[in-house]
Amino acid sequence: FISTVGFEFGNAAFKRTIGGDAYSPATEYALHAWLARIIQRAREKKNNVGEFDKDKLSAAFLRELVQLNWFDTGPTLAVEFLGKHGIIVIIEPALKGTLLDGAAMKDKDGTPIIGLTLRFDRLDNFWFTLLHEVAHLWKHINHEEVFMDNLDASSEDRREAEANRIAKEALIPRIAWKRSEAHLNPSNVAIDKLSRELKIHPAIIAGRVRKERENYTMFNDLIGLGQVCKQFNFLEVEV
Repeated sequence: FISTVGFEFGNAAFKRTIGGDAYSPATEYALHAWLARIIQRAREKKNNVGEFDKDKLSAAFLRELVQLNWFDTGPTLAVEFLGKHGIIVIIEPALKGTLLDGAAMKDKDGTPIIGLTLRFDRLDNFWFTLLHEVAHLWKHINHEEVFMDNLDASSEDRREAEANRIAKEALIPRIAWKRSEAHLNPSNVAIDKLSRELKIHPAIIAGRVRKERENYTMFNDLIGLGQVCKQFNFLEVEV
């Protein structure tokens, strides 16, 4: 199976370097198998996506993508939007024992591919992970590297820091965030107000508050728990 997609074990995938905080020697083969599956499924979809133009990747492109989270079916709309622009998104559960949220890479022919595990079935997690991987495609991906991300892990890699910064800015502009009551004195009312002002789902704002305050018991009713997997016909995702 793995050989059918031209995958090579060791420290290379398509003779490329694997980077990112999800990678560890203990999970090496499971991660390679997952990547091979992502690539295999992406190749099956290549005839159904638009032409990729790297020059279209920009802050404005990311903002257009983010606006889709205002809709109830935002995750599926986002996958369709990226497909129209030649970026294939594959949803595939992580294999047991791996701490993997997403990955970004290019196939041998240059087709950009994003893999998502939906390890956490929450709207805030879906959108941040997706934007993080798109940022990698925009700024960091060439034909020689695959990024595999555990977004719970801390990282000293400047590329991971840059992808985080781009994703955060695209989702909630820094200026709007710093002056908002959702940041200064978070409450359901403040989150709803900023959500309407920016036309983004409240889950994005609630997730930002939880992350910055390192309090993951806050606003559990706002983060879109259980609202992603069902859009992709996933009944359950094993962690």
